[in-house]
Amino acid sequence: MALRSRYSGLPSEELVERRGEVERAAGGEWRIAKPRGRLEARIEELRESCARLEERRRDMIYDPEGAKGLGRVETGLRIGERQLADSERELAEMPVPGDSGRRELAVIDHVLAERRELAITAARIAPPPYITKELGERPTDAAKQKAWDRGVSEIEGYRQEHGVKDQRRAFGPEAKRGVEWARQRDARRRLREAQRALGRERQAARSLNRRMSRGIGR
Repeated sequence: MALRSRYSGLPSEELVERRGEVERAAGGEWRIAKPRGRLEARIEELRESCARLEERRRDMIYDPEGAKGLGRVETGLRIGERQLADSERELAEMPVPGDSGRRELAVIDHVLAERRELAITAARIAPPPYITKELGERPTDAAKQKAWDRGVSEIEGYRQEHGVKDQRRAFGPEAKRGVEWARQRDARRRLREAQRALGRERQAARSLNRRMSRGIGR
């Protein structure tokens, strides 16, 4: 609750910056948690396997017809119990990961997701100019509504992450080069997928041609 209150008041661009910092800490926790989780799953499988073999062994003891396979079952049970003991020993020696980074990351992601949903809801009621320019008004067809919502989510997610305030351009000023250019290019590519689903390929093509023309002219 304290984390949520703390992050709910931050601007989205600051929240995204904080997310990058927290993600590094959470990554360290995951590097410990993943092998530990795999080993815990293996131990659970071995316990279940040993329990089944033990049950079969008890049944065979009192069943003359099944006594012929008793040796194989007991051998399998001994192997399973040895593997189980070794795995439990290995688990006891493994470090136990913290979860503060992962919990913080989950809170940040939840706050950002809520803001994207609020932006989509607001856009449905009164689409801002940068939405209608790229996607038009929200359609009445159910399938196209989903595509429109995906497009809005893509735009608003990018705007959140990069602190875009421009009301005319969905992704703000044209990025010139480097990492920011690549991120903007990828966001535009995903937006074009929504535009195609909405039947706005020509609009997307015209927008792309204008950007390319400006790039050639510089």
